[in-house]
Amino acid sequence: MILAAALARLPPPADDWEGRHTLGPRPRGTPSLSDLAQDDAALARLVGIKQAQAKGGDAKLGCAYLIGDLGWELGSLLSGLWLSGWRVSAADPAAVALSTRAVAWEEADESGVAMVFDLPLDPGGLVGEGMQPDDLARAMTALLSPLIAALTRLTGLGATAQWRLVGDGLAAALVHRGKALGCLDAALDLGRSILSERPSKLRSRQTEFIEIRLPHRPDVSDWFRLRGGCCRYYTAAGESGEYCATCVLRDRDDQIARLADWLDESRAPPQADLDRG
Repeated sequence: MILAAALARLPPPADDWEGRHTLGPRPRGTPSLSDLAQDDAALARLVGIKQAQAKGGDAKLGCAYLIGDLGWELGSLLSGLWLSGWRVSAADPAAVALSTRAVAWEEADESGVAMVFDLPLDPGGLVGEGMQPDDLARAMTALLSPLIAALTRLTGLGATAQWRLVGDGLAAALVHRGKALGCLDAALDLGRSILSERPSKLRSRQTEFIEIRLPHRPDVSDWFRLRGGCCRYYTAAGESGEYCATCVLRDRDDQIARLADWLDESRAPPQADLDRG
């Protein structure tokens, strides 16, 4: 299958928060991943924007947010293409550009603007002859290695911590893409092979997939990704040391309980059923 056909098979973005992935020449002034790895000023600007998303966050938090978002976007793109029939075997960081887009948000009494990444792609720098999960892992590693080296030097956040966040992003993307494309089992098998079974920079013994079932509601269940890395949200002075629900620093039982509570609340029975009860 050719790249354009596989990209066309992917479901359209569900909302403004999902990245747009396009083929062709990158827009004027849009840096590639390779460009960013060599431009400290541009990279520091992106880190600063992400750092500002959590009150009192430092440069390491900004780096964690940035590389986590890139892991999600690249993971969503490459895993989606893989599951659609186009399997990457090699990728040049110069072939993937990073376009930023502002998305407004509002929650309770707070509001703001967050930055979302879109990925214009030069098909000449992407090779689709992959046969094994190792090929996908190597492509992700090739795309992000120069950037992670630059971010480590710029922010002090270690490369190992960043690679765990990339793996978390890929794992979440596989759950998302597997559900959307109707091939969740294949997506989870791919993720387990890359993240648990094979040696690579993405490997993490903590990252895992888990199905949450509600004992009191046997008709309700869903699959989630448990993190192997930490986005450092808890370090932000304005966030009172709070961990994310699936933070690797939480006990696994605590993570599962929080996901079960969220699932219970998000799948509330229809009002008619509540009225009959």
